[in-house]
Amino acid sequence: MMLDIYEIIGVTGVVIVVISYLLLNISVFHQTSLYYQLANLVGAAFILFSTIGHWNLATFCIEVVWILISLFGMVKILSCRSDRTE
Repeated sequence: MMLDIYEIIGVTGVVIVVISYLLLNISVFHQTSLYYQLANLVGAAFILFSTIGHWNLATFCIEVVWILISLFGMVKILSCRSDRTE
């Protein structure tokens, strides 16, 4: 079985999301960790990219939502950090 570039990038995204979730659950990451949010954002973006080559509406929808939630989390984390420094 030969994987194309869309599948390789999509599977890489899945690995990133799953590993970040594992790291959250074993307390390496905290939900307020910028690294956790960034890993989710990158993983979701990779999975979303894979829908270019292999369209799936459900995957597209969940990854757009996942990206928006990750961006919201990153903004929240960064705004809390800036509030503490002022």
